Amino acid sequence: MTVPPQNKNSREESSEPGQRKRRAHQKSRRGCRNCKLRRVKCDETRPQCQKCISFHVSCNYDDPQAPDLQTSFGGTVMMIGTIRKNAAPPPAPRQRLLPANVDEVPRCLDPGLPCVADDYSRIQLDRESRSRLSRFCMRTVLSIGTPQGGIIFQRVYLELACGHPYLMHAIQTLTALHDRQLSPSPTSRLSSIALYHLTRAAALLNAKLSAPLQDADRDALWATAALLGIAACSWLEASRADEAWPLTPRSPSDLDWIRMTENKAAVRQLTDPTRPESLFYSMAHAIATPAGGTPIPRQFAILCGLREEEETETNQDEKNPYYEVLRALAPLLTIECTRDTILPFLSFIGHLPAAFKRLLEERDARALLLLAYWYAKVGNAVWWLERRTMLEGMAICVYLERYHGDDGAIMELLAYPRMRCGLAGERSRDGDFVS
Repeated sequence: MTVPPQNKNSREESSEPGQRKRRAHQKSRRGCRNCKLRRVKCDETRPQCQKCISFHVSCNYDDPQAPDLQTSFGGTVMMIGTIRKNAAPPPAPRQRLLPANVDEVPRCLDPGLPCVADDYSRIQLDRESRSRLSRFCMRTVLSIGTPQGGIIFQRVYLELACGHPYLMHAIQTLTALHDRQLSPSPTSRLSSIALYHLTRAAALLNAKLSAPLQDADRDALWATAALLGIAACSWLEASRADEAWPLTPRSPSDLDWIRMTENKAAVRQLTDPTRPESLFYSMAHAIATPAGGTPIPRQFAILCGLREEEETETNQDEKNPYYEVLRALAPLLTIECTRDTILPFLSFIGHLPAAFKRLLEERDARALLLLAYWYAKVGNAVWWLERRTMLEGMAICVYLERYHGDDGAIMELLAYPRMRCGLAGERSRDGDFVS
């Protein structure tokens, strides 16, 4: 029997029995966009392919409007609604936090590298991940709140991250966003690194919140919720005012960053970071609530239809959706926003009534004006709000000029936000600004 000759490559392969051979397979031609973006073979199972299920994202076969790589928990990074200690929370409404366009997904991390693990998941740390962790501890964590709080966060976050993978993913996300902010030429496009870690942090956090609460997880859950809330504020895919809300077409994802405050409040209620045994207990006094007692400026009261007795805060009209917001905004108008005084300003955005948020969604002129004042006051006090306050603040000014330019009261009050946003020129006919 004649043995057919083997070529050189065949002899080399046969001499290395431990070498892994690539199995022939048929390429997926009709797979979902998520698998194509991740560069993995889609099994084309409908309505949810197994690759998307295992990656905790929702499949997007046929819907061109469906976002790419949206987490299967509804797109939010935390659960919304009542979270009970021994029961899963209700499903979250569909919202989009992740961007629709992704260049690539990071390569798989080497399984031999150091990792952080718990009984549910693990994150492997390569050299770049460890470098980001170092930058977080020495730079980013010191910049997210007050200077005094940053010192406490530096110790607490590092201690917690070593045992909780979801928190480590959140740290990687925020540091990547901070790197983008500090770049000499920051782009509006988000890095695949930030997207990957945010997706994992969201999925793992929601899984933890859906399970019975463990005492050992309380502080890490709250720390993760806080970081992801900051990431949502920083995560703005716009480079010009005309690419920012409210000048963009209406979308269910509008104001997702404000809705995140509701999610943080639910996690805070569940975990109670003010309890004596919490690592955050020393900062319990610094969790601010909106200041009160400052009279509402008369111009705002008239514009928003408050009665005279409401102006002096002697009789609250619960039917007026602007009243509570004006009460919280009034004392902030007299304070300079710095890192030392940032907490009342952050508390303001976390206590917006549901009726007022609906007005923002409807792009109500008075609601937009009040938000523009908050943007104008916050300015660049913290890096993770700087991009949003500038671009969306400018967009609100342009929107009000364009569609409500004939309202003298609004235009008069709009002068301050315009000046703070750098729109000091005259208004053109179509509502844009010229120098």
